Amino acid sequence: MNWAFYLCNLPKEIKLLIFFFLFALLFGYSASITLLINQTGVSPNGIEENYLGNEENEAAQTIKFHKSKFEMLTTIHSHIFTLGLIFFITGFLAYFTHLPGKFKVFLMIEPLISLVISFGSLLIMWLGWPSFKYLTYLSGGLMHTTFVITLLLLIRELFFLRTEGNV
Repeated sequence: MNWAFYLCNLPKEIKLLIFFFLFALLFGYSASITLLINQTGVSPNGIEENYLGNEENEAAQTIKFHKSKFEMLTTIHSHIFTLGLIFFITGFLAYFTHLPGKFKVFLMIEPLISLVISFGSLLIMWLGWPSFKYLTYLSGGLMHTTFVITLLLLIRELFFLRTEGNV
């Protein structure tokens, strides 16, 4: 992709705006990951327990109930719309980097694909196919990892990459 406009060539004020947007996303995302760790233990079985409940497990430290249809639809709706918008914005920004073409395209679209797979498989698991917890786990892990890498590479592009005309 031969493109004449790059983030590193933006005026300092716009770079700061984008940086603090990315920093706010990273901060908020860190809080969300902490919540996810506490809810699921970052394991396929923890995902299943969080959405399908653990009322039968007398040894459970915290009782979790099977999510209602309303809770599932609300969770899926809010995550798909908010994360979809966030991933679109960061993917759009990633286009204006010096990253290699195929890697750039991967970073641009992978979080969106994993978002649909993660929450689609979560819904399928909730509908009665618990083995889909593994797909949720794998696609969610890839989504989170790719997003954080994208944020860090965007910050690198803004402040640590020097090109001609970029002082």
